[in-house]
Amino acid sequence: MNIDPSGKLFILSKNPMASCFFCGMGGPETAVELQFDSKPDFKTDDVLHVTGTLKLNADDVQHFNYILTDCEAQLMK
Repeated sequence: MNIDPSGKLFILSKNPMASCFFCGMGGPETAVELQFDSKPDFKTDDVLHVTGTLKLNADDVQHFNYILTDCEAQLMK
């Protein structure tokens, strides 16, 4: 789910969109924030392989508990 007008910040949920923790069906531990350096070229429902550097966030309430920085995404075939 793209949550940033620049297209560089996404949220990846363990659950489908209808039951993600925004809708009350899971906790914040079920999602990860994906931070890309540049706007990636994929659509919301594309199947991807995403790599990045894991950052554990305990203090900044403006971001998720788990953050992948410097993300790169490759479409899966």
